Order: sequence, then C-alpha cells, then structure tokens
Amino acid sequence: MVTNQLGKLRIDLVRSKCRALRLTFATALSEDTASNLGFTSKTSRFKSFYETYSRNEEQIVISLNVTKRIGEQETYAIRLSYQILGSDTMRFPSKRSKVSDVFTYLCDEKRELLFRCECLFSYKREVETSLFTLPIDLQDYKMFDQLRGMRLVKLENEKILWENSIDLPDMDTMTHRVKFAVDSTCNLELPNLLLKRAKEISRKTFD
Repeated sequence: MVTNQLGKLRIDLVRSKCRALRLTFATALSEDTASNLGFTSKTSRFKSFYETYSRNEEQIVISLNVTKRIGEQETYAIRLSYQILGSDTMRFPSKRSKVSDVFTYLCDEKRELLFRCECLFSYKREVETSLFTLPIDLQDYKMFDQLRGMRLVKLENEKILWENSIDLPDMDTMTHRVKFAVDSTCNLELPNLLLKRAKEISRKTFD
C-alpha cells in the first residue's frame, strides 16, 4: 500500500539558490506498476502528474512525466522536475495528482538505474565572488562584444563526470547550470541528495 510521503519530495530549492531541478531516468516496469500509473491499454503512451508547494513565499511546482517507449523491450522514460514559479501566474486544475505516490510506485521496482541530474542556480553577483572573471571584453571581433559564459568540466579518462555552465544573463546575476549522472536505486530521498551534490559542484567555483 502506498502512503503519501510528499514531504520528502518537497525539497528546499530557495535556500540552495536553485531555480530549477530536473531528474531523468529510464526503466522497465512490471505490469502492476504500469497499471498503477494509468497505463491500462496499449494505446497509453504518456502520463503527467504534479503537485505545488511553497518555500519562503515562493511557489514551487513538482511535475512527473512518464513516457512509454515502444520497441523490442518496452521501457519508460521518466522526468521529475522542480521549478520555482516566482511571480509567474500559472493556473492548475483543482484536482492534482499525488506525485509522491506515483514516484513511490516507480521506486518499488528496486532496480539500480542511471539518474541524470540538471540543476539551475541563480546568484547575485554583489553577494558572491566567482573564481572566474566574467564578462570578458572581445576587442577583435566585430560580431560580438563580450564573452559572458563558460563551461567547466571534470574529466576522468576523458569521460565527463560533471559540468558547470556559468552565464551572466544580466550584469547583476550569475547562473550555474550543473549536470551530472549517478547510479542509484530509486527512493524519495534521492532528489534532495542530488540537489545537495549539485550545490557542492556549483560552490566549487566561488572563493
């Protein structure tokens, strides 16, 4: 029996300066799990679920998208996303799905999976001091005036372990887009653990 443990999924993006977090993975599902998710017929291909909650007066939406892939072996592509809505106005139907219950069904499979994580952080430049000086003025290029971003990578045997793309969307703000992948079993604590890891990678570029 699935119990609603949404509290474990309500991670604090605001405190971590995170604006968005996306977690993607692919897995096979048992017939019972697929049925619990709503894939009750051969024509079912896509299901979407969501919840909303607040942190420090910021509204955050959690969405869970499940797409059935048809091939020699039937698999499901899954994306769990968090986004701070800020001042954006979004209307949701009054009936909302329980993301935690759906995610728990997925985690009941107990398989070791590859999880890909992408996290967007936003910092005020007057508060944070970066190890890398941006922008860089371009003197000899007629088409461009400044270099406002860079992509940093950590390598192991020429394989990228993680990366951090730094950008200046404006002169007051610096963003970090952190990407990495981990092998893990699915559990409700995983999004918060991956957020902490993404924050550690992001903070390596500050004094």
